Amino acid sequence: EGQPPSSPLKDCRHTRRPASRPPRPNRLSYQFTHLVLAVAERFRSHETDNARQAAAFLGTITLGPLRPYRDGLLIGVPLSLLLILFLPTAAFIPVLGGLYLYEHAYIRAGQLPPLS
Repeated sequence: EGQPPSSPLKDCRHTRRPASRPPRPNRLSYQFTHLVLAVAERFRSHETDNARQAAAFLGTITLGPLRPYRDGLLIGVPLSLLLILFLPTAAFIPVLGGLYLYEHAYIRAGQLPPLS
């Protein structure tokens, strides 16, 4: 009877807003998953001749002095892992650069096998 009515703000104090970014372990697992899938695509067996040729071309594509498949994975995974741990707000820069290089090699390798 002698207690004051509870304030609606008091109840909201302990609720947390949803995080705008995924936690670090998730971001780290995304990078490892990308690395595993990229390497698997290059070295696993493929059913068709064109797919086998395209997978073999991944390592030979160039973009200026860069080898996009190799350099895209080197820039996009280890460098971004370090930045995720130590400077998470800048981790998107090597991720985007690495994805650009990797996707350049992936798309170009699919275009190189002859159609007939």
